[in-house]
Amino acid sequence: MIELVSLDRFDAPVAYVEKELPSMDAIATADLETRPLDDFETGAIKKLRGGTKLLTERKGPGLRMVGAILARDDCLACHSGNAGDLLGAFTYRFTDVAEAP
Repeated sequence: MIELVSLDRFDAPVAYVEKELPSMDAIATADLETRPLDDFETGAIKKLRGGTKLLTERKGPGLRMVGAILARDDCLACHSGNAGDLLGAFTYRFTDVAEAP
């Protein structure tokens, strides 16, 4: 399941815990369930803020990813900043991933 990570709505970054990705309208107005980030996600967010675009971690048969969501010109109608700025992130966990040959 892909979870969106909010970087600036709360005191500390959190992931939205929803069965479906919430719409931007829902994020702005609804009281959505969130969870704190784990150690891998917290470290990844620091690296995303430094310019890294995607981080992965393999543990056993699983693979985790945290990636940047960067602003495009059309994002700036609702978000302040510039194209290319880090607006948020996504976090994703694959399970039972086979090793590549």
